[in-house]
Amino acid sequence: MNNTVACASCHNQAVGFSDTPAFSEGFEGGLTTAHSMRLV
Repeated sequence: MNNTVACASCHNQAVGFSDTPAFSEGFEGGLTTAHSMRLV
């Protein structure tokens, strides 16, 4: 970890604390295997 990605980077309030891309951007700009789950 390098302290560059925060929870709010993917869990966007405007879209129900989730994100819209099929794959979220993760550590060092790489893509994760899924999009972020809703928090609420």
